[in-house]
Amino acid sequence: MSLELLDVLLTQEGFTVTGCGSGEDAVAAITKNQEIGLVLTDLQIPGLRGPALATAMRKATTNPLRIFAMSATAPEHRLPGFDAFLLKPLSMERFLSLAHGSGLHHGAAPQEAHLLDETIYRRMTVAMPAAQLKATYTFAMDDALTRITAMRRAFHENDNSSFRRQAHAIKGGCAMVGAVELASLASIFERNGISGKQVGTELDEFELAVDRLRRMLESRF
Repeated sequence: MSLELLDVLLTQEGFTVTGCGSGEDAVAAITKNQEIGLVLTDLQIPGLRGPALATAMRKATTNPLRIFAMSATAPEHRLPGFDAFLLKPLSMERFLSLAHGSGLHHGAAPQEAHLLDETIYRRMTVAMPAAQLKATYTFAMDDALTRITAMRRAFHENDNSSFRRQAHAIKGGCAMVGAVELASLASIFERNGISGKQVGTELDEFELAVDRLRRMLESRF
C-alpha cells in the first residue's frame, strides 16, 4: 500500500496522521507532539529502526504510547518494545482491529462524516422517496464494485488508460451521491494509475471502503 493511500485511509478513519521519513524524524515528532499515542512503523524505515527506535520513541514522551511494527516478512522472535506486528501488504481491517483494542481510537465504526457528505445525503432524502434513495445508493456501490473488478483486470493487462477511466467513473458517480471516501480513493487511483507493486492490495482496500459505506447506510435504510 502506498504511503499516500495509507495517509488518506487513516485520516478518513479519524486519525491525525504525521508522516516521518526516518526513525530520527519519528522521535523528533513525538518529542514535539506529546499527544501522539499510536505509531505504525516499517521495520525497514531509514535510520534508527527496530527495538532501538521503539525505546527512543518511548523515552521521547511522558504519555502512554502504542507502537505497531510492520514488515514484508514475519520476525522469528517477538520484537522488544513493540505492541503488535502487522505483515505487509498491510491490512487496514487488521490494523483498525488492533487500534480499536488499544483504546486509542474509539468506536468500532469509521466516523460517518468521512464516509458520507451529509449535506448531499439530506438533499437526496428530500428529493426522492426512501425506496428510490436506497436503490440509488445501492446502484452506486454495486457500480463501484463492478468497476473495481474492471480495474483489477486492467491492472493485470497493464492497461493504464482503462484503469484510470474506471477510477474516473467511480470518482464521478460517488461524488454525486456524497460518498466522500470512495470518491477520494478513486481520485488517487485515477491520478496514480497502475504504478506501484501493491495495486492489487490497494484495490482490496478500495472494496473494503465500499463495504464500510454499505454497512453504514444499512443502519439508515
